[in-house]
Amino acid sequence: MTHDTTVRATGLGKTYDTSAGPVLTGVDVAFAAGELCALMGPPGAGRSTLLGCLAGYVPPSTGAVHLTGGRSPVLLRGVRRSRIGFVAPHARPFPRETVASHLRWACALAGTPHDPHRAARVAWLLGLGGVLGTPVARLTARDRRLVLCAGALLPGPRLVTVDAPDAAAPDAAFFERLRRAAAGLGTGVVAVTGDSAAAAVADRVVFLERGRIAGAVRHAHDRPAFPPLAG
Repeated sequence: MTHDTTVRATGLGKTYDTSAGPVLTGVDVAFAAGELCALMGPPGAGRSTLLGCLAGYVPPSTGAVHLTGGRSPVLLRGVRRSRIGFVAPHARPFPRETVASHLRWACALAGTPHDPHRAARVAWLLGLGGVLGTPVARLTARDRRLVLCAGALLPGPRLVTVDAPDAAAPDAAFFERLRRAAAGLGTGVVAVTGDSAAAAVADRVVFLERGRIAGAVRHAHDRPAFPPLAG
C-alpha cells in the first residue's frame, strides 16, 4: 500500500539545558496518512520530546514541523488538536464519564463539531463500539488508553501521537487496534513502544538513539480494507 506523506519534521533539535546537551539533534522524519509508525529507542533517546515537538506542546530549538500534501507545506506552531492529535503518557480519561461523553468532550476541547457518525466509526475501529455507553472506570487499562486515542482521532487530525510511560508499554493488541484505526480513517499515527511484538504490528518502525534517527524498518501487512469515512 502506498501512503502519502502528511506531516514532515525537518532538522528538529531540542535543548532543555545547555549544560546537559541536546535531547534531539537534526531529526528528519515524515509520517504518512493511514500509517501506524512505532517509535522505539532506549530511555533518554528523545522519543517523548520528538512526539511533543510534533504535537506542538514542546517548541523545538531548531527545525520545523510542516503539514504536507497540499499545494504548499503549512508550518505548524503551537498545539492544534484538529491538525495534530496527541495522547500524553500519563493522561487519563474522566473515570465517571461514559466513553461517548468523553468523545464529545474531546471534540469540544479541539474546537470541532461533534459528529455522532464519526464517533461511532472511530469507536468501532478501536474495538470500543460496544462500550460507548459504559463508564470509563469499568474498562480495562488498555481500553481506557484507547478511549484517549479515540478522542485524539475524532476531530480528524492529520497525525496522532501516542506516548506511553515505559512501565506501561502498549502491547501488540493495542497496536493492532491503532493500525486498524489508522487504515480506516486515513490518519497517520505514531506511537511509542518498547515492546518488539507490538512494534511488529506497525507498518513502520523508526528507531531513535541519543536524539537522532538511528534507522527505520517497514513491514508488509495484509491489511483489511476499510471504506473511507464520508465527510
